[in-house]
Formats: sequence, structure tokens, C-alpha cells
Amino acid sequence: MSKPILDDDGVEVVAGSTIVFSFGIPGRRVVAPVIDRDGELIVLTPDHKPKECKLRLLRKYVGEFWIEQ
Repeated sequence: MSKPILDDDGVEVVAGSTIVFSFGIPGRRVVAPVIDRDGELIVLTPDHKPKECKLRLLRKYVGEFWIEQ
């Protein structure tokens, strides 16, 4: 079993969560659903490039992210 992935408030992200992050200068806000595909959490970002990202790699590219409340 893989290690749980936590948002920047320490809340566990699971399939069905919606996360929020920003990227770029000026910052562009992204609200993205999280799905499970073959046991891997995937963030869907269809209006951006790339169209999706593995959640475990997202922090490397955008820094911080949170579950949308």
C-alpha cells in the first residue's frame, strides 16, 4: 500500500476530492477533481497542459495544493 498523499493543511486527498492550486506568473487558479486510475490518484486538468497529472508528482510542478472546501 502506498503512502497517503496529504494536502498542505495535512488533509488526506482521496479519489473524489477536488483540489485547488495555482501556477504561473501571474498566478492562475486551478480547481481540479482527483480520480483513481489503476490504483493511482490522477488530477484532471482538461483546460491546461498537461491535461492530467499524477497527484504524487503535482507538488513538484506547482508547489502547494489544498482540498477545496
